[in-house]
Order: sequence, then C-alpha cells, then structure tokens
Amino acid sequence: ELDAATQRSTEKARDAENVVINAVMENEKRRALWEAEQRKRFAEKLAAERCAMEEDFALKEATTESILEQQLTKKREAEEVIEFLQMQLSESAVTQAIETQQLEEARQRAKEAETEFNDF
Repeated sequence: ELDAATQRSTEKARDAENVVINAVMENEKRRALWEAEQRKRFAEKLAAERCAMEEDFALKEATTESILEQQLTKKREAEEVIEFLQMQLSESAVTQAIETQQLEEARQRAKEAETEFNDF
C-alpha cells in the first residue's frame, strides 16, 4: 500500500511537473508569437514609411524635373526672342547703312549739280 501511495504521489508530481512544463512551453510559445507579431508590425511600419519616402522622393523628383523643363522652355523662348531681336537689329543696321549711303550719294549728286550750276 505504501508503494502504491508512493507511486501515486510520484505520478501526481510528474503530472504537476508536466502541467508546469506545458504551461511554461505555452507561455514561451505565446511570447514567441507576440514577438513575431511585433517584428511583423515593425517591418510593415518600416515598409510603409519607406514606400511613403519613395513616393515623396518620386514626387519631388517629378516636380523638380517639371520645373527644370519649364525653365528650359523659358530659356529657349528667351533665346528665340533675343535671336529675333538681333536679326531685326541687324536688318535695321543694314537698312540704316543703305539709307546713309543713299543719303551720301544724294548729297554728292546735289553738290555735283550745284557745282555744275555754278559753273554754268
């Protein structure tokens, strides 16, 4: 009877030990799952932040590119206006030179005519 009681006591102790071991293992399992969930959330948060940063960078890059294109267009337009004005100025200078030459020729003819008139 003593052996039976000792055996029952030993079995109860083993059962209690198994319950404790199972509880510890369950607790470790829950902690590992919680830590995995925390890592997953952190990774998702980092991924979302990275995505937002990439989108922000892409938007800034596109905006900068658009601004540069606008500035380049304005520069080209200004260069075209300058070229047009230089052409007009050049044409005006040529016209003025021709008119000055014609005026000089007319003066010369007038002098020649006056000289001929005086000589006559």
